[in-house]
Amino acid sequence: MKHRSKVLTILFAMLAGMSLLATRLSAQSTFASLTGTVRDASGAVVPQANVSLAEVNTGIARNTITDGDGNYNFLNLLPGNYVVTVKRPGFQEFKTEVFELVARQDQRADATVTLGAQATQVQVVSAAPLINTENGSVSDATRQLDLINAPYNFRTFNTSPLAVLYIMPQVVEAAGGHDSGTAAQQFDIQGASWAMTDVTVDGVWSGSVRRNGTNNDNFPSTESISELRIDSVGNAAEYPRVADVLFVSKGGTNQIHGSAFYNYNGNALNANPNVFFNSTSVQLPSRSVNNDFGASIGGPIRRNKTFFFGDFEGLQIHQYASRNTQVFQTAWRNGDFSSLLAGSNPIQLMDPFTGQPYPGNQITESINPVTKALFDKYIPAPNSGIDRYIFTQPITQDSNQYDIRIDENITERHRLFARWSDKYFTPTTTTMLPGLGIGSDVNRPMNLLVSYNFVVKPNMLNEFRFGWSRQNQLINQIGVNEATARADLGLNLPATSFPTGSGFPHFSFGGAAQDISGFNREDPLKERNMEWGDNFTWTRGRHTMKFGGVVHRYG
Repeated sequence: MKHRSKVLTILFAMLAGMSLLATRLSAQSTFASLTGTVRDASGAVVPQANVSLAEVNTGIARNTITDGDGNYNFLNLLPGNYVVTVKRPGFQEFKTEVFELVARQDQRADATVTLGAQATQVQVVSAAPLINTENGSVSDATRQLDLINAPYNFRTFNTSPLAVLYIMPQVVEAAGGHDSGTAAQQFDIQGASWAMTDVTVDGVWSGSVRRNGTNNDNFPSTESISELRIDSVGNAAEYPRVADVLFVSKGGTNQIHGSAFYNYNGNALNANPNVFFNSTSVQLPSRSVNNDFGASIGGPIRRNKTFFFGDFEGLQIHQYASRNTQVFQTAWRNGDFSSLLAGSNPIQLMDPFTGQPYPGNQITESINPVTKALFDKYIPAPNSGIDRYIFTQPITQDSNQYDIRIDENITERHRLFARWSDKYFTPTTTTMLPGLGIGSDVNRPMNLLVSYNFVVKPNMLNEFRFGWSRQNQLINQIGVNEATARADLGLNLPATSFPTGSGFPHFSFGGAAQDISGFNREDPLKERNMEWGDNFTWTRGRHTMKFGGVVHRYG
């Protein structure tokens, strides 16, 4: 006994030390808990009753015995559908109907046993109240079917389930919070700003330090999400922010289940851009075809022991993007700036070499060859109105993603699950004028999660969680590189004066036309994040205590 007490003392000291050194106060578990009190028909508590909790889809069961006050607790439970059975010599067996536990739910299921032979079974219709009476938190859980059937067609432009947050009643987009170019997502939840909100997948942080927000790409496919939970009021102390968003991945069961899906968004479902531009002189090609497709499958590897779930999702976006760029008026391109002399604020052009005004604002000298090349190759004449050039460019995004999760019920006291997600997508980007080409990005986000759950004793449980994520991204790949631009414009500049990966230069025209630039340079980005977390839960009598910590490494 002394040796065991010493081990526990050392364990608590280590956990307390982790919490002091961690960058956030506590590890974020995704598990639920179930507690209850067993009484007889007179209301007296029933100690030493055998209580069994079984998850009906996987067959995994946990057992415990009520204490002297008739209380029982099951901690660190995966979300699922459960049945509680209570047995005690001299009493009839008590069994509940199947009820659901969602992520991070603290639920109560009391039992009333009656005298009689144990072979007689009493089954109740409902085991758990719909209203949370265990704590003062306010939360909302959304199941996968609700996510898939949400009235928001996000799956035809992005495979990330994060987009569905914007239709939740307590969520609003933060000002300037959605940058599709960098995939940064920022939103407010019930008055809590994005900086006061954590977003996790299976309890592991999914943010980006560089982007200062949630990484839209660091998520599994919507097809592999079993639940979305938003905690917004009265959050537990183990969650470091005011609000918390949790995505829980789907695991396999004893039954083989699968799905296949196809989402389409095409020309017939979209407006004609020519109507919005209200232009009869320029007819823009209208093309938009978005195809989202994939499949999933999950089931047992060994019944009641090992389970798998996997999915694949592909997204192909092929459409035209319309641009409306201010360019030089046709007369100006020919040296005729007489229009600047009209109006209440006339502008007289001066010869920079002689200091004399150009008569009638007419420049008769030969145009600089660099300027002429710029006009001929990169800045076209207006095709709409006096100074507008309207055009379209084809843009695409091809994305392929897969997710794999393995659950292993090693013993009744040891459980492990791991998830791997891998995504590869290559979106293209439009430029201001067609001669500047099209940019394309290459993105490869990957992430790994491992969770190990250990029942030390029926009233002592520990969970260790490890997360790793990596994102390799090459953004702003060059449409027209600096070597091509120098040759086209006739710029006599040494090649060594430009770093590798340089793009088209930036030109500013002081308001006479829109400044133009291509992609100035290639920008390779690499981000690596690792997270180690541990939770220790100890129930003693009517009190439950949690200790834990998490350590992040960003790079």
